[in-house]
Amino acid sequence: MDGALPAFDLALSPQLRFILDLGAALALALVGGAIAVRLGQPAVIGYVAAGMAIGPFTPGLTADPAQISALAEVGVVLVLGYEARVSRSGDEAAMVALEPPTEGATVGLALPRSEGQGLPGLPAGRRTIVVLGAGWVGRLVIAALRARDFQVIVVDRDPRRLEEAARLGAVTIYGDAAHPEILRRTGLERAQLLVVALGDPLTTRLAVERARRLSPDLQIAARARGRRQIRELRAVGVPRVADPEAEAAFELARHALQRMGVSGPELNAIVVGLRRQYYGP
Repeated sequence: MDGALPAFDLALSPQLRFILDLGAALALALVGGAIAVRLGQPAVIGYVAAGMAIGPFTPGLTADPAQISALAEVGVVLVLGYEARVSRSGDEAAMVALEPPTEGATVGLALPRSEGQGLPGLPAGRRTIVVLGAGWVGRLVIAALRARDFQVIVVDRDPRRLEEAARLGAVTIYGDAAHPEILRRTGLERAQLLVVALGDPLTTRLAVERARRLSPDLQIAARARGRRQIRELRAVGVPRVADPEAEAAFELARHALQRMGVSGPELNAIVVGLRRQYYGP
């Protein structure tokens, strides 16, 4: 009888290997999500980065494509459970979960259906304006409206922009401004005006078309970039459009004319003529 120790088989079974990979994926996803939130980004960005870190196509922890496929199914569940925030200045933020996209729907953030329309907790009877886009154009509009204490609901997918809008006193919704469910939850059917201050022409057109379906008689004003987009927006029923660059040119022309001694009706007539020439009748 020799003194050799018996050999142990340290090979992992497929089931145990999957459990270890799943645990590593969940741990990295939590860490990645926390880092993304710390950097002011949506947590889902951290989840995606974690998935890339452990995948078989990078120097990751997992190299079995079959296990990656199984982990991907788990990832779908996690993403569908990702929470969007609806915050209101002065109130506690309400947390709402994502719904899985229905067939034919645009993939994006969607708020769950609830009894009644619009956001809960908003005072009834107040004149409300919905603003899509909280960039510099949208925030100027919000500031002007809040100066008169109008109720403003703003939609954007940039948390930092929404925080600035909330400081102005607006009700904020995080999500895709062109998503039908997001638009429905803003209560467009009761709004006095929809202001589309988005910088992307495609998203602007989609938002306008879907808002029209929800509220056919809604008054809409939209930001445009160039005459082509102006024509497109007019074609889908937007009577009031504004091109920021053109508006800057009009104000510069007005200032130049005033410095040269032109004032009163003549000055207004020139600027109105320039606007009509650019925007059309």
